[in-house]
Amino acid sequence: MADSTTIAPVNSTAASAMTPWAPNTPPVSLTTGTETGLNTGAIITALMTADEQPYNNLVTQATSYNSQISAYGQLSSSLSALQTAVAGLTSTNISKFNVTSSNQNVLTATASAKASPGNYTIRVNHLAQDEEVISKSYASDTTVTFATGSLTVGNGGHATTVNIDRSNNTLSGIRDAINRSATDVSASVINDGTGYRLLVSTKNGGAINGLQITGTSTGPTGLNLGDLSYDSTNPAASPTTLLQTGSDASFTVNGLPITSHSNTLTNVLKGVTVNLQSATSPSAVTLTIGQNAASSSTGLTAFVTAYNNVLTQLSQSSAQGQPLYANMTVTSIQNTIRSMTTRYFNGATSILAQFGINHLKDGTLQIDTAAMDKAVANNQLGFNKLLDALSYKYNNNSAYGVLGTLINSTISTVTSNLNTNISHIATQESAMSEQLNQKQTSYQQKFSQLEATVAQLKTQSASIGSSSSSSSTSTTSAIPTLTTSA
Repeated sequence: MADSTTIAPVNSTAASAMTPWAPNTPPVSLTTGTETGLNTGAIITALMTADEQPYNNLVTQATSYNSQISAYGQLSSSLSALQTAVAGLTSTNISKFNVTSSNQNVLTATASAKASPGNYTIRVNHLAQDEEVISKSYASDTTVTFATGSLTVGNGGHATTVNIDRSNNTLSGIRDAINRSATDVSASVINDGTGYRLLVSTKNGGAINGLQITGTSTGPTGLNLGDLSYDSTNPAASPTTLLQTGSDASFTVNGLPITSHSNTLTNVLKGVTVNLQSATSPSAVTLTIGQNAASSSTGLTAFVTAYNNVLTQLSQSSAQGQPLYANMTVTSIQNTIRSMTTRYFNGATSILAQFGINHLKDGTLQIDTAAMDKAVANNQLGFNKLLDALSYKYNNNSAYGVLGTLINSTISTVTSNLNTNISHIATQESAMSEQLNQKQTSYQQKFSQLEATVAQLKTQSASIGSSSSSSSTSTTSAIPTLTTSA
C-alpha cells in the first residue's frame, strides 16, 4: 500500500485501532414478526450491513495506517542500532594498536590509530616532579579565619586570582576555592599532628615552572592572607616552606636523551601516549607497538550486523502483503542505506568492498577476514580515511547525519502524517457511528410500526367480519312465520 503523506504533520497521538461498528443501544426485541410473519431481525441486519460498509472501510484504512506506524517504529529502532554502530566506526576505534611494556611498574602506554608498529627501548633516569609548598600550622581548618581579600596562584607565568570572602576564608575554604578556580595548581589540607597546613603544588610543573602565591588582605579582621604567600625566586624569605622543587623527567628512547616537564609523554612517539611510573628500573624497558588485525574488530562486526538487520527489515516490511508494500519512503531509505557501501564520499578514495567487506546476493554484507587484513596492511591510511568518512557522513552530530535525518525527519514526518490521518478517521467514525445508531433505531421503529399497523388492520378486519355476521343473523330472525290451516 502506498503511503499517504498529503496531510500536513501535526502533534497528535495515534488513535487506537478502530473496530467494526456496534450499536450503542440494544435492538428492539423483534425476530419473526408476530403479525406479518416477516424475519424482522434478519431484514434489519441485512439493511445495516449495507449501511455499515463506509464505516467499515474507515476501520480498514485506520488499521492499515496503524500497521504502517508499527512497521516504521521497528524500522526506526533498527536504524538507531545502525547509527550507534556507525558512530563507533572510526579509525580511532577500529584501527587499534596493541601496546606492550616489558615492565609496567616503570612505564605503560596506549596508542591511537596514528601510531606506527615498532619496538622501542626506553630507560627512565628520574621522574618529573611538581613544586610543593606548605603553610605554617593552624589550630583548625574550619574555624580559624583569615581576612577577606585575594589569593593569586601561578605556575610558569600563568596566574589565577581567587577571591576570598566570608564564605571561604578558612583553610578548607581556601583549598576548595583554589581547586575550583585554578587550572595549573592544586591545593589540599593536611594534619601533621600539631595542626592543619595548606599544601599547594603545581600541576605538571617540571623544572622551568616556578610556583608563585601572593596573598592580599583587604578585610579588617582575620589572619593575614600574606602568610600563605610563596616566591619561587626567594624561597627563604617566603612565609610558606618549600617541600619539593619542580624538576623534569629524564629518560632515553633508543639511546636518545630526552627531558619532559610531565611524566605523561604525548609527543615523543607519534600516536602513542607513554606514562612514566618509576625510575627504579635496573635495565631498559622494551615498548612494543603492534597493529591489531582489522578483521578482529568488534566495531566492524557490529556495523555489518546492524547494516544487515536494517536491510532485512526493509525487505520484509515492504514485501507484498506487508504494511509498507510498494512504499516510496521505504525505497528511498533502501537506496540511502545501500549507498553506505557503494559510494565514495567525504574525500575517501576507497569503498568497503576494497577492504574485504563484500556484498552477498541479497545485498547484505559479509567480512572476508583474510582479504581485509591483507588490504588494510597494504593501505592502512586509505582504510582509516574510509572509516572516518563513513562515520562522519552517516552519524555527524547524531541528529544531522544521514541516519539521524532518516530517523528524526523522514520517518518522523511520515508517522506524524499517518497519525493525523488516523485522527481524522476517528472524527469521521464518531459521526458515522451516531448516524448508524440512528438508522438502526429508525428501522426498528418502522418495522415495529408495521407490525402494529398489520395488527390494527387485522383487528379492524375481524371487527368488520363480526359486524357483518351479526347483521345477517338479525335479518333472518325478523322474517315473519307463515301459518297455514287445513
